[in-house]
Amino acid sequence: MDEVKNMFKTLMEEIAEMKRDQRAYQTEVTTLREENQRLTERLERVEQHLEKLEKAERRNNIVIKGGKLQGSEITAEVEELLKNKVGIQTKIQDARLVSGKYDIVVAKIENWDTKRAIMKQKNKLKGSKTFIEDDYTKQESEIQKKIRGIAAAEKGKGVDAKVGYKKMIWAGEVWHWDTKLDKLVKAPSHPKENPKN
Repeated sequence: MDEVKNMFKTLMEEIAEMKRDQRAYQTEVTTLREENQRLTERLERVEQHLEKLEKAERRNNIVIKGGKLQGSEITAEVEELLKNKVGIQTKIQDARLVSGKYDIVVAKIENWDTKRAIMKQKNKLKGSKTFIEDDYTKQESEIQKKIRGIAAAEKGKGVDAKVGYKKMIWAGEVWHWDTKLDKLVKAPSHPKENPKN
């Protein structure tokens, strides 16, 4: 009988120790989860900051596709294309061939105002095989690609759809890209204010 009591007592002590170990493990797991959450949030902030820096670096850049700009003087060729075909005379700070196979050149424009003027005048290239676009970051490019895909599908259905920066005007309504949801969401409508008489 004493032997059974001793075995029972030993078993109870082992169970108590296992429970203490389990509580310690649970505390450790909770601590690790909290630390993981903090690190994940910090990583997201760092990625957002890097995205902003890259976006700022590309702000004055344009991407020229299909311009047949492959000579040794790409900078001069870009300046000539902008002057003769777009109607904007500017100094290019830097130009580099990104892809010879697809005739893609990235050019850094001297200032923001000139870049905006180029972007407004790029429609003069309509009908040619040369296109000018903003120099998007990888994340922005992926978003724009998704939006263009949605717009193409809608146009295929006969719906009027126009693509803008992280938005689409779809059957007269504006839809913005929600990064957290990773999809287009309808922009809230703002009623027009009545002018005071």
